[in-house]
Amino acid sequence: MKFNTREIGRLKIIDVEREFTAQVGENFREYVDSLLKSGVIFIAVNLDKIDYINSLALGIILSKMRACRDRGGDLFIVNAIEKIKNIFRLTKLDQIIKIYDSEGDVVKKISMIENQ
Repeated sequence: MKFNTREIGRLKIIDVEREFTAQVGENFREYVDSLLKSGVIFIAVNLDKIDYINSLALGIILSKMRACRDRGGDLFIVNAIEKIKNIFRLTKLDQIIKIYDSEGDVVKKISMIENQ
């Protein structure tokens, strides 16, 4: 599976466009690994078209967030619908991975990180 991506400054945005299940999660893991190898350390995962995410996918997102942070960057969730936000809240992952309402908010956060 290919992912649509775009960049805003140092932020790479990945659009996930269907249910975030095991197969999509494995493709996502490989894609993020390739981004990290190329030097990308700030990644936003756009979940605006996702209404289902399973525990394996949550684990992969958490793993890739740690990989970004290990390199001095971060992984963010953007544009998640309320149902997905609730899953992050129920699993307490919202305390570890910040969920932003817009890509612009993530760009502001990166600017704050880089100016510390």
